[in-house]
Amino acid sequence: SLQAEVVLLMEDAETRRVAAEAMRQQSAEQAGLLETQRRELEALRGSSARMGACLAMVACGIGGALDASGALGCALEEDERQQAAFASEAEATVGEMQAAVGGLSSRVGSLLASLRAKEQECEETARALAEAAALQLASDARHAAEVEAVSTVARRAHGSLQEIERSSSSAASDLMDQVRSLQAEVV
Repeated sequence: SLQAEVVLLMEDAETRRVAAEAMRQQSAEQAGLLETQRRELEALRGSSARMGACLAMVACGIGGALDASGALGCALEEDERQQAAFASEAEATVGEMQAAVGGLSSRVGSLLASLRAKEQECEETARALAEAAALQLASDARHAAEVEAVSTVARRAHGSLQEIERSSSSAASDLMDQVRSLQAEVV
């Protein structure tokens, strides 16, 4: 019976040794798995750090782009305000020049009408003098000297009429040149 107990104890010890070896191998495998998981976690931690740095750089770039966009928007708004002010000023200037041209045209029209009235008056005066001279010659030959004087006055009046015509034509031409110049500036 002692030998049987010894055999049983040896079998029990072998069983425990096998069990212990199995547990040791299982612990080694678990330790390997834990080491692998630890390395994976380290890799993920490094990737996360790099990702965070990249995201920070991207955020910085986005912030710079937003700042630049805001500055560009302000510049565009300022340019639009300047263009609107320039357009308003140009419109006001054009209106003033058109008003000036209208006033000058009116003055030119008045001056031309006045010159035509004076020209007609001179023509009527010269015609009346000529008729008076003709009547004087027909009615009384003795007044030849007076008729000659009247003819001289008529010639002078005719010369004055021609001078007035030349002056009026020159003045009208100068005024029309001014009108054309102002119209060209308005255009």
